[in-house]
Amino acid sequence: MEASDCMLDYLRMYRERAAMVRLALAQIFVEKLNRPSQALRTIGKIDDRQLDDAKRKLLATLQSKATAAAEEYPYEAVTDEC
Repeated sequence: MEASDCMLDYLRMYRERAAMVRLALAQIFVEKLNRPSQALRTIGKIDDRQLDDAKRKLLATLQSKATAAAEEYPYEAVTDEC
């Protein structure tokens, strides 16, 4: 089982730390799995009020990277899971 699968399972069962888990999941989608559209969908579900300033900065960076990559390859299949 990949880390992203474990994170999805966590999000299905728990709400604690959901913003942090989604942030980490978005980072995996952008940096490891080359799934920028899925990252953007995940980012859209993050409540940034639960993040500290450093994590908000990471969120903004990931959103910029994912947006640029999604524009280059707009045909990625996405799911509503995260």
